[in-house]
Amino acid sequence: MSHAETVRFVVKMEQQLIKELKEAYHRLYAHSHPIASVNVKAVNNFFIEGGIEYLVNNSGNVEKWESLENYRSIRLDPRVKSNRRIIEAGPGCGKTALTVQLARDWSIGGPGSSLNDVKVLIVMKICELVEVTSIYECIKQSLQTDSNLTVNNIKEVLRQTSSVLFVLDGVDEYHDYGSKVKTDILAIIEKEMLPHFEVVLTTRSQFVQKRYSKDFKRIRLTGFDRLTQDKYLRKVFTKDDDDDDATERIRESLQDNPILGDLCRVPFFFIIYAHITHDNDMIKRYTTMTGYFRNMISCFHDHFKRKFHKHNQHTHVDEESNHTKLNEVAFESLVGYSTVSWTRDYLCKNLGKESFDQYLRIGIFVEVREKKSAGAKLARKVRFNHSLFCEWYAANHVVDVIAKLGSKFETCSDEYLIELLEDLYPSDYQHLYRFICGIYPDVAKHIIHYIRGMEGSEEFTILCLLEQIGSRHAVMETVKELCSRPIHLSHVDSKLLQRSTLQILAIASHHKVTVSRLMLHEAIDSVDVSRNEIVLTSGLRLSSQTTLGQLWIEMTANNWTEKNLQDLFIYAASCENLSSVAFSFCLMPRRFSDVSSLSTLHEKKVQVLWYPSLVSFRLNLQTGFWEHTSGSQMTDEELEREITMCKEMYPSL
Repeated sequence: MSHAETVRFVVKMEQQLIKELKEAYHRLYAHSHPIASVNVKAVNNFFIEGGIEYLVNNSGNVEKWESLENYRSIRLDPRVKSNRRIIEAGPGCGKTALTVQLARDWSIGGPGSSLNDVKVLIVMKICELVEVTSIYECIKQSLQTDSNLTVNNIKEVLRQTSSVLFVLDGVDEYHDYGSKVKTDILAIIEKEMLPHFEVVLTTRSQFVQKRYSKDFKRIRLTGFDRLTQDKYLRKVFTKDDDDDDATERIRESLQDNPILGDLCRVPFFFIIYAHITHDNDMIKRYTTMTGYFRNMISCFHDHFKRKFHKHNQHTHVDEESNHTKLNEVAFESLVGYSTVSWTRDYLCKNLGKESFDQYLRIGIFVEVREKKSAGAKLARKVRFNHSLFCEWYAANHVVDVIAKLGSKFETCSDEYLIELLEDLYPSDYQHLYRFICGIYPDVAKHIIHYIRGMEGSEEFTILCLLEQIGSRHAVMETVKELCSRPIHLSHVDSKLLQRSTLQILAIASHHKVTVSRLMLHEAIDSVDVSRNEIVLTSGLRLSSQTTLGQLWIEMTANNWTEKNLQDLFIYAASCENLSSVAFSFCLMPRRFSDVSSLSTLHEKKVQVLWYPSLVSFRLNLQTGFWEHTSGSQMTDEELEREITMCKEMYPSL
């Protein structure tokens, strides 16, 4: 074959590969929604991008993140320009939906697409790759079974194609990380193979590999805030005036349920919540996470029953109330007695075929088709659709075990709980503990005793108490007692503690409980003025507080500009009952030149205090100058003295 003929052959094969990949991606994005009870299938019908940020720098233990405009910025924004990017997010925060949307954009193309310059896009779900060492074999298995493209054809096309983008979804689920055999996937990730091609990885945040942090631009998905939730409701539901009323009911329902606020930042669960409440004219006011989860799963089963009734099928199994076997499977998965995915045969044997089919159809389970080496039969593995489903059923198993113990448990609860839960840390499985307390309130006191002494146990204890129906008054008295003392949020707190604290603040705000003082210790990353939220260094967000009395900010970093502080003042002004905001152990400008940003604080009679060292100063909100508490203005000499003392106390300034 002459060179010209070879070139024509490769061009023809490239065109065919592109055509077949687009067909494969069409099948992917046309039927991508994982929950049967949510009646929107094509990814573009429900895809709404949540918050997207990129890592600016990583100094010591402090990470600095800034916002990206939208998901197209992942490739178009020069700040994250790289041929290696990693997208981090928790379960259900939209990593897979984003990769499917990228596949759709590439397939359709057109104005606005960020992938118009990509000749070949390869999208791989890493959890499907088992016993396949060749990337070309993986691509071959993604095509239709009757494709006449060979592995060698694909290899030659990629070798001669100038612009290729690999999107590898879920690298934390790659089984061969610990293998001594170097696979193509690992070689591509580590730039030992096809180093000139672009690679985008997605992973759960806690599985980000440190060895990639220098080579990869890090991006993270932060979930749905209220504005994004509204966008979803308008896109999916708003078609006429009736739908406007329905979406408003959904908004009000969520605002009335601060317990669910954190959960519904996760797109997966917000979408489920929105569709369940949209279809229910009498929206239930959920007061506990347990109550909502129980009702949500009941809705899944009810949807399934109606579907079978419509088609005159009567094979529905009552698994809504009897799921003992599934409870056991879930618990064994969490404590490491079994894997996180199972074969269909295993689950059919343990759960019964009809029960298994039902869990799969309603969306509790999701099926993964694993790719294996050439000639091997494709396996079908099954896993929980989201880790919280696993925690829900595992919590039911713990309750089953405790209930069977009866009076024995009351006399030896500590020993039994240590045996049951020693491998299940609250920091990793906070919802499991809350579910146990909600499903079986009588055991809550033992759970609370068990977790006392752990970091953040006081705030987490309240969340566990809140799961007990019927004890609302006693719980609210506990919330009031906690809020009467200073509440602390620090950059060194675990995410469990931070999330627990933020939920307590949300509950206090909803129930009009006064929070005497909130103290933020090195915890502020930035202020999102458009949403009246403080962005914490952890990525979590502190919304405007309606019942907060005093805000105390401790920050030793010297990178807070007048603009940063003005943003903080705007946030402070949005807190309805705030009486003072104080800064300690930091440097301040002698004067704020733009006093207009202080006018709202002045009108609301909010004091601004500064404790640079051993003395305090008060900001004159009309002149912008710092003053002694006696009223005399701070001099330049006094400012220099305070700066010197502050730097001696904190050399890092």
